[in-house]
Amino acid sequence: IAAPAYRHELFVRSIAPFLGTNQYLIFISYFAALRFYHWKQKYGIQTDVIPVELQSLPYTARMTAPGTVQIIDRKRRVWAAALPSSKGYEFLEIIKVIFPEITVVENVLFTSLNNFNAVLNPPLMLGNSAKIEAKDNQNWNLYANGINESIARTILAFDRERIQLSAQLGVKAISIGTALANLPPGQQCSAKQLCQTIKQHPKLTNNRIPTPHSLNHRYLTENVPFALIPFLTLAADLKIPTPHIRSVIDRASQKLQRDFYAIGAGKKELGMESVHLDEWLSKIE
Repeated sequence: IAAPAYRHELFVRSIAPFLGTNQYLIFISYFAALRFYHWKQKYGIQTDVIPVELQSLPYTARMTAPGTVQIIDRKRRVWAAALPSSKGYEFLEIIKVIFPEITVVENVLFTSLNNFNAVLNPPLMLGNSAKIEAKDNQNWNLYANGINESIARTILAFDRERIQLSAQLGVKAISIGTALANLPPGQQCSAKQLCQTIKQHPKLTNNRIPTPHSLNHRYLTENVPFALIPFLTLAADLKIPTPHIRSVIDRASQKLQRDFYAIGAGKKELGMESVHLDEWLSKIE
């Protein structure tokens, strides 16, 4: 389902009558595999469909016209996990002929917690809201021109909270410094270093990736309710303070005049309602 997270449920509802046993339903991150089990009950899906979650699409692409998509770049590695995780390697045997870059990881928490779009894009959008809303950005790039050291500090503080959450859940988190600046695991990334890395990153700054012309863009409307709200929900259950993640949610809610706490993927949609965290985690393995 190559659609933003806020359209995942619509697609599942539409195809529910046609889903069959031993099919794999592929989602792109945003806790979608876990959310699928909520929809499975909601729409009465009886067949044994296996949700698979990719950390991102295997390529960078943008729609250039109705029915036309431009492939900008193909990725060298894409993480994938199934729910249950034991089905991951069965899925890999089927898909590797088409997408050899797919690598199976331990579980679907890994693919959702290591979603770097959720770490980068909301702070960049909010930090550049005046420029974006002015619509005076024809030759302006969100990453090359929009990053500065203060926004980089926000991204790094946000990232530390994500890493702490992942550790408490027993999930290996790749830091934003390792992902973008190729730093060794465990080495701290400075705001200056992250700022320069983003400014010079050939994929992020590719001029074929259009700059948002509105805050009403999936960089906020997808990442905040379907990545940040689950981060916050899990952290609250573990009693981990996440002031920087909460601050980004609050600012996005205020600027877009939407209650992302109400519309985001919380305990019910994640299948955490009325179950202990340990029991919930055991279902993921």
